[in-house]
Amino acid sequence: KDDGFRDYFRGVSAHNTISIDGVNQFEFLGPFMCGKSPKTILNYIDSNTIECKSDMYSNKGCFISRKVMFLKDEITIVDTIENKSSYNVEVKLYFNLDLNVNVKKIDSKYICNIENENIIIDTDMKCKTSLIRGYNKESKLGWQSNSFYQISRTSTILCSKTISSKYKDEIITKIYGGRNVSD
Repeated sequence: KDDGFRDYFRGVSAHNTISIDGVNQFEFLGPFMCGKSPKTILNYIDSNTIECKSDMYSNKGCFISRKVMFLKDEITIVDTIENKSSYNVEVKLYFNLDLNVNVKKIDSKYICNIENENIIIDTDMKCKTSLIRGYNKESKLGWQSNSFYQISRTSTILCSKTISSKYKDEIITKIYGGRNVSD
């Protein structure tokens, strides 16, 4: 029975990455075969920063890049979208099933208690954000799979926004915290 989860888990929407208009990074040609894979180019790397650019949406006139910076007490993720048209952009942050996570939203911040430590995820104020916990199998968001045809609920933070045409835009996410972080 195909409930759509297999293609969902293979697609961009089930991963911690950028998606444009809900389109996958590549076309599925069969159960175990995909079409042309997108090119990823390493723009920059040093001991604290890595930045890559992808052409996965070049057929839509859109290029994306992700820069991850590891600072002393913070991880900053900058997703950049360079586009020639208007698009709906989503960034999803899935939590690993092996962690016992309790997440609550306060303004644009998410307080995540993970095994008795608080981690703060500060999402971009320009984005619409929501916390999804896998209660609706129709939407597929908030579900993960650790083995074939086995699904489990997980917490997922969804950041979405519409970007204007012929524009360069960024979505910035900051992750910080530890034992001494207060609500």
